[in-house]
Amino acid sequence: MALIEVSSAKLAEFDRGILGLALDLELAKAVADCRDRPAEKAAREIVLTIRLRPNPPDLTGDVDGVDVEYSVKGKHPPRKSKITNCGVQKNNRLVYADLAPDNHQQRTIDELTEGEQ
Repeated sequence: MALIEVSSAKLAEFDRGILGLALDLELAKAVADCRDRPAEKAAREIVLTIRLRPNPPDLTGDVDGVDVEYSVKGKHPPRKSKITNCGVQKNNRLVYADLAPDNHQQRTIDELTEGEQ
């Protein structure tokens, strides 16, 4: 088994290629979010964190090895809905008008009684 040097050029191959797959997955998610919400101008981020922990020193006091772990994390702008105006009922429940999300008190034609027509 040959030893492989860890370098930025070979980073995608680290951990049997799993790191590269994780980066590709987060990149695909970020691109999909851009396509889904092109009006959202906030940046999508992909953060790669690499942690190195030295192994206990050998008899000479030199570090013989390090444990390496990584994490890949995507950051996307939060999804925000439009504002819906809700009324508060006496039992502390919220209600809204499905056909008039800007005014919960708005009545619609289907609610009119014969005398109001």
